Amino acid sequence: MLIDLDITDIAVAQRVLQLQRLAYQQEAELIAYPDLPALRESLQQLQQCGERFLGWQEGDILLGALAFDAHATEVHICRLVVSPTASRTGIAKRLLGQLYLRADGRPLRVSTATANAPAVVLYTSQGFVLERESRLADGLRLSHFRRNGMAKPALAACRT
Repeated sequence: MLIDLDITDIAVAQRVLQLQRLAYQQEAELIAYPDLPALRESLQQLQQCGERFLGWQEGDILLGALAFDAHATEVHICRLVVSPTASRTGIAKRLLGQLYLRADGRPLRVSTATANAPAVVLYTSQGFVLERESRLADGLRLSHFRRNGMAKPALAACRT
């Protein structure tokens, strides 16, 4: 079930942090980059990040989370994590689908490690287009994607 997450609530933040660490540990192993900054994020840093969070929960178990910053002209996806036990079950697509609705026609941007093939496939399958690549000082390559906003469908005129 899709839920809004109040990251300022310590119990919620602890659940998100636990999920994030599991997901980012899996990514770190996948891309052979053990020093992902998200693995070092503290509970306090997470609670003070200023991002808005959506979650996917089944029963009492948080299986996915998406955090974003909504600006006047675009929406930036800051993090999208899914429990390794729920990979490839459509949770990421469901979270993205909800974000498309909340973006209200604004374009979306996201960045991921170029070597993170599952994330690259996810974003490109959802209409994101590679804008550019960059390299961090330590050599990690990043891919930066954009998905143009979708205008809301016009309401049909009523005829009487």
